[in-house]
Amino acid sequence: MFSVEDTAVYADAIVDTAKCAAACAECTLYCLKQGGKHAEAHHIGMMQDCAEICSLAQCLMLRASPNARSVLQLCADVCQKCAQHCGMFNDATMNRCVEASFRAAQTCKRIASA
Repeated sequence: MFSVEDTAVYADAIVDTAKCAAACAECTLYCLKQGGKHAEAHHIGMMQDCAEICSLAQCLMLRASPNARSVLQLCADVCQKCAQHCGMFNDATMNRCVEASFRAAQTCKRIASA
């Protein structure tokens, strides 16, 4: 059994991964509407991967799973790649995704390596 204290160490990452998943979902819809390079399969897939790994990481952190730190390391890697990929598009909507992904990557990396 775990307590709230067990999940307290993850508080920042829970918030940051939630914001990242939301930003990636929002940007996926935006990109599909934009079409062209925004809607290329690789780009859409990257944002979907990021949103899904963030959601999985949240679930594991919220129940203090012993697998949370391993998934956080993967989450950090995927979020970093997503931030770099979305950064190739220079517009305000994509910049929100870049910022959220970069922040989640940094937080997840910090906690995974603690």
